[in-house]
Amino acid sequence: PMHLALYRRQPEAKAIVHTHPVKLLALSLRGPEALLDLPLFEAGLIRDMLTQVEPLEPGSQQLAEAVAAAARGFKAIFLQGHGLVCWEDSLSRALALSEEIESLAAVQLYSRS
Repeated sequence: PMHLALYRRQPEAKAIVHTHPVKLLALSLRGPEALLDLPLFEAGLIRDMLTQVEPLEPGSQQLAEAVAAAARGFKAIFLQGHGLVCWEDSLSRALALSEEIESLAAVQLYSRS
């Protein structure tokens, strides 16, 4: 339902990836600090593409609608307590965005440990 809802609400989305990035999830468990809060040029660019949705049941219509609404303004949506959804104009670009977010999450984790 989530993928279909996103495609319906964001006509620019040609490909969607849904991942479970371990470092991003670990970073989110550290508390209220902002995701990708780093003084790096790349972090600022990617952070502007990223938003979050509240924890909702995987596979639910509520999650699908929350992600679809968030996708109107963001290409990457962190599903609190679950994973990440990225959309782009191609599968390779959507996957690259997901991988870049995970890499920056690793940098943030390493820099704060």
